[in-house]
Amino acid sequence: MKNFPAPFDLSIAAQTKRLDAVSRPPLPGVPALPSNFYEVRKEEPQAVLGGVQKVGKRLMNVGELSNYLSIPVGSIYTMVSLGKIPISAIVHIGRALRFDLAEIDAWVNRQKASEEPVRSGV
Repeated sequence: MKNFPAPFDLSIAAQTKRLDAVSRPPLPGVPALPSNFYEVRKEEPQAVLGGVQKVGKRLMNVGELSNYLSIPVGSIYTMVSLGKIPISAIVHIGRALRFDLAEIDAWVNRQKASEEPVRSGV
């Protein structure tokens, strides 16, 4: 009975090892690739401000609003149920709650101007 070679390994790590083992001279006029060119990379996170993307993001979910305002998620739900957050800032998408960033910012500015603390009821 013959011994057959193991099945071909298609994993990224195996391909990277094979590519690293291949040594080809650079083509004239073409810059050489950096040594880590074939590594698998994670995408760089986009710039965020308080857990909210700075560009193009208009609606936030409860977790993002919690990070943005630096208050617990439970307090957000309590404030919504007690009407402390203006209805104009709340967007219902199915059963999900989303919050309009511009309305939240206007509401926070109004709170700062009146200097009355917002109580969450908890």
